Amino acid sequence: MNMTRLHVVFLVVTTVAMLRPPAATWAAEKEPPPLTAEEVEAAVMSAFPEIQAAQAAVAAAEGELKAARLLPDPFLELGRVRNAARDGSRVESEPTRALEWELPLPWSYRPGKAVAAANVAAVRAELAGTELAVRARVRRLLVELAAAQERVELLAAQRATIKKAADLISLRVDRGESRELERLRVTVEVERIERELALASGEASALAATLARLSGSLPPDFRLAFRLGSSVPEAEAPQLVERALATNPLLARQWADVERALAAVALARGLRSPSLLSRAEESSDLENRSRSFSIGLRLPLWNANRGEIAAAKARLRQAQANLEATQRELSALVASATRRLRAALAAARRLQDTALPAAKAAQDIADFSLRQGEIALTDFLDTRRAFLVVALEELEARRQLHLLRTELEALGALPIGVQATLPPTTPQTASGHTPAASPTEVLP
Repeated sequence: MNMTRLHVVFLVVTTVAMLRPPAATWAAEKEPPPLTAEEVEAAVMSAFPEIQAAQAAVAAAEGELKAARLLPDPFLELGRVRNAARDGSRVESEPTRALEWELPLPWSYRPGKAVAAANVAAVRAELAGTELAVRARVRRLLVELAAAQERVELLAAQRATIKKAADLISLRVDRGESRELERLRVTVEVERIERELALASGEASALAATLARLSGSLPPDFRLAFRLGSSVPEAEAPQLVERALATNPLLARQWADVERALAAVALARGLRSPSLLSRAEESSDLENRSRSFSIGLRLPLWNANRGEIAAAKARLRQAQANLEATQRELSALVASATRRLRAALAAARRLQDTALPAAKAAQDIADFSLRQGEIALTDFLDTRRAFLVVALEELEARRQLHLLRTELEALGALPIGVQATLPPTTPQTASGHTPAASPTEVLP
């Protein structure tokens, strides 16, 4: 009896083991891990090589500033003097010591420190610009990925609806209530949606893989846990331009270049001034021991440094011209992006207030009429296509809003994450229902 029970248990365990899929298959069937936009952004920012290179440049510039604050090192000379009497009766060897120190005067020492300090400010501004550029690039990819995921949801919902209609038409054809032509039409429509869905899924996978490679640590098949909301900045163009001129890292770098050029002019002028040279010396001979101390000035008689001064002044004019050009270009870019943002906002409002509700109502009527046999298949398919087109246009409008917002963030016109919800409508899911409010609906 015990052997029989053991045999039965063995058979059950063996059967379960044979039917159980391998661990790799289970892992493949799992849903990709959901990640928030903050997690993805932090993962990329923490390990991006360009940011690390800019941080290293800041450390190098700070080291140069510390070196510029130090005074020149003194020069110590040690030796021995061999003294001998003329008749060779007495020979002595005595040590000699000399200390020489050349000190720069304040009008040449301070500009050197100012140049090094301006270099630090420039590389710090470059670091801020690199971080902002990388963050803007990541946020653009996040917007594209969120839009691609929502596009996949819309197409998946459309495929599910068309497949249900295909089953209904197939049943009617089998009963002789519809023609075979209608079954072929709906089959072609299903294949068309399948192709579009495959392309959209491939695009979403490619965007996720790009972000994963940029971070170096994220899984390549992760999924974003948020949807694109209807959010736009509320500030007017003059306010955005003013803020961009005050906070843009590229302008900060240009200002640092101007300060560095000013310090370079002062340094070039200071280098042609005399420098202080002091010397202390001690020596001895057979009968005497002598000590001396002297202070002198190194006079630049043959090198007036006129060429270096002229070059420094030219570089100053160049830096000032670059600063003015950058200010004008930045103002134009911010004003243009703001106008395009307003136009995109108006288009999004029109879609959400008129076209999308009308397309949703027409789709509901067409779905009900097809089930009741009151509408032709071609009218049903046309209505579904019209709804999908409007839904994709509304998604594209929200995508443009977020891309324009990230563009303004990259220009420094908007702080990262500032948004204002677009009243009074809210985004709809692929099935046409309004999603429940959640903190992950909008891009942070």
